[in-house]
Amino acid sequence: MDCATSIWWTGPICGLGNRLIALAAVKACAGNRIVNFPWRNEPACPGDYDDIFEVMPGLAPTSGPDPDFSPPAGAVVISTGWEPIEIYEQFRAALSLDLTLEKFCKALVHELRGIAFKSVLTEDAKQWRTLASQGALAGVHIRRTDRSAQHRQQFRDFLARKSGLSRELPIYLSALYGISPPQFMQRWENAALALSLGRFARTSGRFDFAIFSDDANATLAFKNAAKFYRVCGAAVDTEPGRMNSGGGIRRTELKDAVVDLLRLAQCDAIVQSNRASTFSLVAAIYGAKPIISAKTMYPFWNIIEASTGMEPNDRRLA
Repeated sequence: MDCATSIWWTGPICGLGNRLIALAAVKACAGNRIVNFPWRNEPACPGDYDDIFEVMPGLAPTSGPDPDFSPPAGAVVISTGWEPIEIYEQFRAALSLDLTLEKFCKALVHELRGIAFKSVLTEDAKQWRTLASQGALAGVHIRRTDRSAQHRQQFRDFLARKSGLSRELPIYLSALYGISPPQFMQRWENAALALSLGRFARTSGRFDFAIFSDDANATLAFKNAAKFYRVCGAAVDTEPGRMNSGGGIRRTELKDAVVDLLRLAQCDAIVQSNRASTFSLVAAIYGAKPIISAKTMYPFWNIIEASTGMEPNDRRLA
């Protein structure tokens, strides 16, 4: 097949972390081919492609609230979701790619670390890191607003035999989310986060921590938990003015989420309240930073590790 053959892809879906992984996977597979795809501006990802990215060779997005879904004439049509291994398998089949899984995994990490965000956003993150702390800095990512409810419903559907059990989390955690009140889960997660920061302190000494959350109440709850568990670090500002003062989902633009991701990637280590969050996984890969909380169970993460002998956030994996 001619390497210049254009491709029509159904485009990335879901939130920012999922979309970044999907774009990197597509670039890892496409080579010199042009990929045409729609970029949907919707509540899960409220912004246009041009709001956050510079021009990236090989990617030809159509952006907006209702982008054009029509494949160009003569293009190879590929329809898939965001999971990178699924993208690899479908692109390999559609384009007859001579691309091993190991080479794809390495290329995926390379493309993720090379994503061309707007320079004003990357500079913001670098300047924030310089001002935030002169010493070690841990980034605490709290994703709770929608994820707890999602896990609860998944577990209840499993008990009702409507679906299989999601394995993004261990079985005992799925049971906790499915049965326990949200307030209990918040306290449990905050205790686990504080324990992780305690381990970080034993290796780094004095440190600060920055909380990245979409919920002002969740941020305050963790600050209180950090005091209760006597976390030795001090909390630094991550622009709480962007949150609703009454708590709940933060109403911000897509570029604000990118700034948070890039700032999280500037931290020296990352702590997740929920190991099924691709947002913090992408930050860890992009910044080649260690995750000091429980290891993710996402299949793509473990497949990359098994194929290359290194976790995706290992800085040796370029």
